Amino acid sequence: MIEDLIPAYAELRAARPAYDQAEMYREGDAPEKFPSSDIQRLLKGGSQDFHVNLAARPVDAVLDRLEIAAVVCEPDEHTATLMEQVWEPNELDIEAPQIHDNALTYGDAYLFVWPSDSSSDADEQGEPVAHVDGVHVFYNSPLSVRVIYDEENPRLPRLVIKAWCEGVGEDKRTRVNLYYADHFEKWVTKKDSGKKSEDALTGEDFEPFVDDFTDENGHIPNEYGRIPFFHFRTHRPYGRPVHKNAYGPQDALTKLITNQMAASDFAAFPQRYGLLDPGASEDDDLDWGDDTESDPEDRPSQMVAAPGSMWILRNYKSVGQFAPADPDAFLKPQGQFMRLMAATTTTPMRWFDPSGDTPSGESIRADDAPLVKRIGAYQRAFGATWKDALEFALRILGFDAKVTIQWAPAQTTGDLEYWQAVQAKQDAGVPVRQTLLEAGYTDAQVTGWGYTEDQPNGEGGFDQGPEPQLDLAPLPEVVPPLPVGGEE
Repeated sequence: MIEDLIPAYAELRAARPAYDQAEMYREGDAPEKFPSSDIQRLLKGGSQDFHVNLAARPVDAVLDRLEIAAVVCEPDEHTATLMEQVWEPNELDIEAPQIHDNALTYGDAYLFVWPSDSSSDADEQGEPVAHVDGVHVFYNSPLSVRVIYDEENPRLPRLVIKAWCEGVGEDKRTRVNLYYADHFEKWVTKKDSGKKSEDALTGEDFEPFVDDFTDENGHIPNEYGRIPFFHFRTHRPYGRPVHKNAYGPQDALTKLITNQMAASDFAAFPQRYGLLDPGASEDDDLDWGDDTESDPEDRPSQMVAAPGSMWILRNYKSVGQFAPADPDAFLKPQGQFMRLMAATTTTPMRWFDPSGDTPSGESIRADDAPLVKRIGAYQRAFGATWKDALEFALRILGFDAKVTIQWAPAQTTGDLEYWQAVQAKQDAGVPVRQTLLEAGYTDAQVTGWGYTEDQPNGEGGFDQGPEPQLDLAPLPEVVPPLPVGGEE
């Protein structure tokens, strides 16, 4: 409806600056900040090429452990259908990590699910019957898409807006799609509105956009009864960039590193000075003879810059050089701001400063505890969205199934200490199946190894009775030597 277009479009545009800022810090493109406007004016036009982007590390720390291990359906026969008709054709093995990356970076990301291909045949009465043969599943950026939630029920999407621009200059036109649970609407700005700014657009500047999929009013019916956008978010109702608290420390680090690089030129090429003798003439070292064919200033210098060389300077009372800035003036504050970044983003310090001794497995797990807890929250939030989207994709294909998302373990489990603890649990009576599931192995893997719900300790389990005694022949008292070269 046109009355929804302008408010929704304004809300979409109002959210863009925060998303642009999040992307800027994720990519390391944030400029140097100047607390003093005078210094900023003096350094205007200077370039800053020393990109040391630590603000992206909180995103990387979460993303590295946010991995889908398996997707299963109930009933199980639909799992193959999901893989063959939805997951693999849409390359979700590749798309899923990028969707997670964008959701963590912006705080929000959207997945669009809709039929891609269809065919038809005839029913018993000879009437054509349409069949959906494929499903599109692809990412949409929060820079162009925004879900508008119901005021009374903030978990219920009221509509979704998608907006983008086509053309340039006076030919520029803004396309807007509105998605409702029962229909979609396509709108476009009129040709004479290209000179208007986005802030000045009103409902009168838009007209229906008609193509092969719409009716004459730009409408498309939605027979599925729900909006086909699925919202990945780090917070509700709208997400928050995982690295937002790193913006300030990153600005400080950028300034310290840039200033240190500028000061390094003075360390390599010290700035020198010479104090003139007040009683000397400035040109008494120039010998102007009657037969001189060239000016003394144009002759090659007799002063050589070389180790062990000596320069004899006339008219100078003394010479010296200015001491360069102490590197600790830059390095020590850098360490402090790294620690602040780690603290404000709840990210282990080793993600910012890998120097030092390698911690033990138990130390890493203790250090990772807050991070692992956050990752678990993201797994639940993103898993619910994946479940909703994939179940809708199966519904489009005509299947009714429940989808379960299984995640790889967020906790580090590869060290000896961890598996010794697992063994201790098993020795204390915890079923083997349970300990393996806690270690992050999927239900399918554990079941495939023989640790089922009916037999959690494997075939026979702990009830297999006493170990059988084998009647073995006694070993010979003397073991004969092995033949040389394998010959007998």
